[in-house]
Amino acid sequence: TQSCSIDLEGNYHRKMTINLGGQTINSIMKITPDQRGDWKHIEIENPLIGKLSVQRQDNTARYKQKTRIVKAKIPQGDYTFYDDQGFLFESVMFKKYDLEKKGNQTFVRFRIPEAFSERGNQINLTVRLAKKETKTIKGKPLEFMVFSYKWLGATGDYWVDKDYKICLFYSKVYQTHAVREGYE
Repeated sequence: TQSCSIDLEGNYHRKMTINLGGQTINSIMKITPDQRGDWKHIEIENPLIGKLSVQRQDNTARYKQKTRIVKAKIPQGDYTFYDDQGFLFESVMFKKYDLEKKGNQTFVRFRIPEAFSERGNQINLTVRLAKKETKTIKGKPLEFMVFSYKWLGATGDYWVDKDYKICLFYSKVYQTHAVREGYE
């Protein structure tokens, strides 16, 4: 299960819980913004990488990973934060998609690696509006935009409502799906 929230000031909290074979692990990310709403501090607790405390200093993210100090350059211009374990920032990216232009559009993303760490702090994701589709949920017809993405050779689909809330994510390659509570 996963819960994500972000408030109007930019405070972000994500908790992912995995229960398997009687074991439970949690992965947590908290982002604290500055006065403009840009992130200034990130706290991560992840059983794979331990605890990370990330500080933003101008256009650099600085943190200690195991025994080395990492100084990651933050992209100049327009970028969207990427959370390896969460989906909320995908909604922000989809809002930036040019619906009139359509086709493949590439988005610059910045991340603090919790997975695929060999890929670094900056990635590019290619997104395409694949289709619009209406589904009946709890007796009500709802229209969704289905965005397809491509990254690291894998593809996936995000079903997004009119408010850009993600209601379904599915990736055949990763054998992963997530359904927003209430949209089962």
